[in-house]
Amino acid sequence: MPGDGRANIQKGFDKISSAGVIKMRYYIADCHFGHDKARILDNRSFDSVEQMDEEMIAIWNRTVRRKKDEVVILGDLCWYSSWIDSTFLR
Repeated sequence: MPGDGRANIQKGFDKISSAGVIKMRYYIADCHFGHDKARILDNRSFDSVEQMDEEMIAIWNRTVRRKKDEVVILGDLCWYSSWIDSTFLR
């Protein structure tokens, strides 16, 4: 959500797998990891793009905790593709 500096993670509906395990489906859009101009233009309340990325990753990890959970990314995950390999998939 622009202006609040937090990733806009919206919970989906619980889904029961064939094994009877409840999993969550989350929807997210426009994170713009690694995109400093998005931080500025969206008035995200962070001092740097690195601080923004670290906080959004922390929120993501606190929210999406189970291996069965799904995240549907609706667009604009990051600014450049090498960021995914170097930062996001650790």
